[in-house]
Amino acid sequence: AARAAADCSRHTHCGSCLSSDQDGCFWCYDNGGSCKRVEQSLSPFGACSASGISLDAMTCECRPDVYTSCESCAKASHPSCVWMSANATGSVSYSI
Repeated sequence: AARAAADCSRHTHCGSCLSSDQDGCFWCYDNGGSCKRVEQSLSPFGACSASGISLDAMTCECRPDVYTSCESCAKASHPSCVWMSANATGSVSYSI
């Protein structure tokens, strides 16, 4: 498990962290951004906020600290971003 976590942590950019050959990694925008390993626990994303993670390289440009409104998020320059209001609910499923 330590080796797998180290494999994720060596990536310094969201895109390389979430490339197809990095199964089990996610990008955490909190505290400046870092690539982390999904944990098999009740808190799979550790201390990262639910709105501060990316699981797919297509969403790397959807930074919650940058795009703070629908108007700034929904642009042709980053079509994979989807705006969700603060009281919206959603679900994410993943497999390890």
